[in-house]
Amino acid sequence: MAYELEGAWEDIKTHDAELAGRSIRVIVQEDPGPAPNRPFYERATPAEWSQAWRGWTESHSKDTPLLSEEAVDRDSIYAGRA
Repeated sequence: MAYELEGAWEDIKTHDAELAGRSIRVIVQEDPGPAPNRPFYERATPAEWSQAWRGWTESHSKDTPLLSEEAVDRDSIYAGRA
């Protein structure tokens, strides 16, 4: 029977009785250190996205004047184009 043990040496050596007399292979890995900071869009949960979106929308001024009908009229947007 083959199985895999993973962890610090102190954790692995607690299995010495069950490993006695068996052939083992040990692979020593370097400590990778702390995980690099991943961007918000990769790590955020849907709830965090929602909270961030609401925060962003509430950060804008609520007294900004709206665009006029002429400003958003299709004819005025494309005026002068052939």
